[in-house]
Parts: sequence; structure tokens; C-alpha cells
Amino acid sequence: MAEGIFLRKATGLVREVGLGSAILFCTTYTTVMWGPFLVIPYFAGYGNFVGNVWLGLAIGLVATLLVNSVYAHFSSAMPRSGGDYVFIGRTINPLLGFAANWGWSWVATFWNAANLLFFATIMQLFLSGFYSQDALAFWYSTWGTIALGLILWIIAFVLLIIGGTRAYMRFQSVAWIIMFAAFGVVAYYFMSAAGNFPALFNSWAQQYVPTEPDMYHKIINDAVAGGFQLNPPPEGPMMPQTLAWAVMTLGVPYTAGIVWIAGEVKKAESGIRQHIAMEIGEVFYTIILIVAGVTFLFAADPKFLGALLYLGSVNGLPVTSFFWSLFPAIMPPWAFEFFAFAALLGGVIVYCAGVLVVSRCLFAWSFDRLLPSFFAHVSDRNKVPTTALATALIFTLFLLVLEVNANIWTYIGASYFMVMISIFIVCFAGLVFPYVRKDMFEQMPLKARIGGIPVLSIVSLLSLVFMVWTGTSYFTNPAYMTSFGITQTMIVCTVLIYAVGIAIYFISRAYNKRRGIDLAMAFRQIPPA
Repeated sequence: MAEGIFLRKATGLVREVGLGSAILFCTTYTTVMWGPFLVIPYFAGYGNFVGNVWLGLAIGLVATLLVNSVYAHFSSAMPRSGGDYVFIGRTINPLLGFAANWGWSWVATFWNAANLLFFATIMQLFLSGFYSQDALAFWYSTWGTIALGLILWIIAFVLLIIGGTRAYMRFQSVAWIIMFAAFGVVAYYFMSAAGNFPALFNSWAQQYVPTEPDMYHKIINDAVAGGFQLNPPPEGPMMPQTLAWAVMTLGVPYTAGIVWIAGEVKKAESGIRQHIAMEIGEVFYTIILIVAGVTFLFAADPKFLGALLYLGSVNGLPVTSFFWSLFPAIMPPWAFEFFAFAALLGGVIVYCAGVLVVSRCLFAWSFDRLLPSFFAHVSDRNKVPTTALATALIFTLFLLVLEVNANIWTYIGASYFMVMISIFIVCFAGLVFPYVRKDMFEQMPLKARIGGIPVLSIVSLLSLVFMVWTGTSYFTNPAYMTSFGITQTMIVCTVLIYAVGIAIYFISRAYNKRRGIDLAMAFRQIPPA
């Protein structure tokens, strides 16, 4: 029966991703060298430095570990490519599964394009250590930025399509060795700067603005004059600042990244191995946030970082809201260049990881006949879905051009809220899975019960509680809402994305029905391996 329902008898993918590579993949998809320095502003600015940094980290860690457990349970029961698309579609409803995964895939594609932009920004910093600003004028322009992003695009094409998944995983291992060393170097200089950052910053700033001896306090004073609250009132019982910080430290669903490539993971049916990969990935992520992020936060002082974020830029200084632009003030040139080089390697692996995830969603849709069959084509040479990979790559390049030339961040500013919607649905599916799909539940490796209640249902319920709790920050933190809140533009964008996905589903279902293929039958069973 399955032979006629699905595209073919077997996916053609090869299980070649080991446990070590899976752990690193989960960490890669969550953070890279610049990750902590993108997250920190949310505490310094939107957290308004009145939230509790350690409580926020703890909430984010616990919530992520719980949600990861839900994904690990599901992935061991259905170890196939596509992640939440397979989980939701086989548990609740195929339309809901496709729509949720369709929305998630677009958010992932948006961030893949953003990673091209971040790579270009880091490359500009790296080159600035060897060339003057005048010599780099073109590379700071719109077309120069696109050209630098294109370098990463070409590297990813070679790694993923020509090299294949195994080549990428090997590159990822080498990149993380260098990145771990770089994290240690920058953390050392962060801690060395603690208590002396104002003097170091002022000394560095005088190279650019020699007439200002105390640029550190000038930035704070200028921000206050512009309306920045230096001593805001403490947060109330709803903890809007702490929870906004917690949301930004959530590793979900990124530390569960292997669920979207589960069709290529060795022994993916092992619930224990799935938990190990995801939960260790989350622990690594939290350690990195503390070692490289929180140390910098307190070395520089959250009030200073908040003031700088409030201003956005400072006349005469090469600083931006990307806080790595401050690193030359506290570390020697060699350490800064080492950071930049490691960050470039991180850019390669996180972009490739994102493209891998989106391509496997395209592959899963095609294998279930929701998309044309060519998206599920698998190369005979390296066993990767080349058409799906090429499509995921092309869309990111298109979005890069848009991101450089227009502020599309406002159109999908609350994109993480769309991700949370998908997480909510997955956790609800985990809550009911043991009862609505008893056949699958009884066959899965992890089916323990506590007091007669399946552990999966208990963990799913706890995950929902934590996600709803952290999600309240979208409605209780005005500063957070202004930049990442649910605006009218975001709602229109989100509705359009989901509407297109729903239309594709019904068109595909009608098309296949005329061919005598009932897609509903496919969603009653797990796709072949």
C-alpha cells in the first residue's frame, strides 16, 4: 500500500550522521561565534537591565530541555526527515502539520538569509584588520555586502550539494574546534576587562574622536538626554523583562535541529540518543551564553550597552548595535582577528545547517506528494536531495537582496512568534499522541508512564506551561513589543504565509485525488526510510 501512496519505496537518503555530529549540529543550529552578542542586546536593551539575567537563563534552559524531550520522543517514534511536519501531520491533522511546518520553514529561510548578511558583516570586520576603511569602501556598500554574502552561498553550495552531508559534518567538527578555542580567548579578555572597561573603551575611542576624553560616559549621557531610562523602575510580578530575556535565550526548536534531518541520523529510532544529542546541545548553548555572553555583559556594564543600543550609532566611532564592533577596545588585534575568523567559520556551518533543515522539509513534502516529485530527487553520488538543497539556497539569496535593500525585518519582526506557534502545536500533539495514536505509541522506544500517565504527555504539558509563560512577554514588555511585537504588518505577513501554504495543500490534495491517490492514507503511517 505504501508503495503507491509515497513517491517511492525508499527515500534514498543514507543514515551517516553519528551521535557526535548530531550533538554539534544541534549546537550549531542554535548559536555560533556571534550568537551570544546578538542575544545580549535583548537583555541590555529590551530587558532594560532590570530583569534577572540568571533567572531568565534558568527559565530558558528548563523550558528548552522540556521541549527538546518532546521532540526527542517524537523523532524516535518517527525518525524521518521533516520534523514537526511529520509529527503533527501523523498525530493531529495533515493540513495542520503542513501549515505549521510551512510557516516554520519560511522563518528558517528568513534567518538563513540573515546569516548571509551577518557573514558579510563579520567579513567586513575581518578585512578591516588588514585594509583601511577607504580601501574597503565598496565592500561596505550594498552590492559589496551582497557579494560577501555570495561568498558564503558558494561555499555552502560546494559543501552541501557537491560534498554532501558527510562533508559538511566533517567541516562542522573542525569549525567547532577553532570556535571553542576562540570562545576561550574572547572570554579571557572579557574577564580581564571587568572593572576597567570604561578606561579601555575611552583609550580606544580617542583614536577616532581625540577631542572627547570620556566617550564612555558621553554615550550614556547622550542616551539619557534622548529619553533613555538610566534607572527604570523594577519589573512587576509578571516579570516582563526577565521573560523577554528568557525568550531570547530559548534554544527551541533549534537545539532539536536533528529532528528535521532524522532520516540521515544513525540509530535515530533510539530515544536515548535523540535526548543526548538535543539536551547536550542545549547545555553547550547555555554554557556559551554564559562564558562568552554574560561575561561581556557585566564587563561592559548593561547600562552602557543599553545606552549604546538606544542610540544605535555614535558619530565618529566604528561601533554598531552588533556588539562585536566593541571588541577592538578590549583585546589585541590578533585576538580580534581570531574571533572574526572563527565567526566566519561559524557563519558557514550555521548557514549550511539552516539550509539543510529547510531542504529536508521540502524533501518530506515532496515525498508525501504535496510538492512536485523533483524536490525529492536524491543524488546517486552523495545521497542528498540536490533539487531541494538548490531551492533552499536560491530563496536565501533572493531574501538577502531584499534584506540589504529594504527593511523587511518589520514584515516579520515577530518571526519567533511563528516558531512558538509551531512549538505549541508540537507540544499539544505530544500531549495527545499516546491516546490518539496508540498504535505508534506502543511501538516507540520511550513509552514509560508515571502513575499510569505517559511521560510524553507529562513533559508535553509542562512544556506548554513554560512556553505560554515565556510567551506573555510579547504582551507585557512594551520595549520588546515595539521591536519584535505583534504588529499589523507582521499579522498580514503571517496570514499571507499561512494562506499560501494552506492553498498549496488543498491544490495538491485535489490534484492527487484526480490521479487516484488518497493523501490521507499517507498520513496514517510513517513514511518509508
